[in-house]
Amino acid sequence: MLGANIDGYDSGLEQIYGTKYAEYVKFGMKRTYPVIKLTIDELKACIEIAKKVIKRLEKLDKTYSAEERITLRDDINDEIGIYTSRFDQI
Repeated sequence: MLGANIDGYDSGLEQIYGTKYAEYVKFGMKRTYPVIKLTIDELKACIEIAKKVIKRLEKLDKTYSAEERITLRDDINDEIGIYTSRFDQI
């Protein structure tokens, strides 16, 4: 990875969301989703859903706390349908 700041990413993740969530992102998600295999059509469908989510969030123009962002991220992941595990269920 050229230009990646892994240490900065890890420490920022932990600082903003806490150790438990940082470990979930770093280890739990990788263990649950080592490889995501989607067809081109599935990927296109997910992209369309994601675009609608982005527009909806931009209209709200809201700032979320770290806890709210985790919950929102889980809800959006459910909506898109790629990642099905939730942080609040670990």
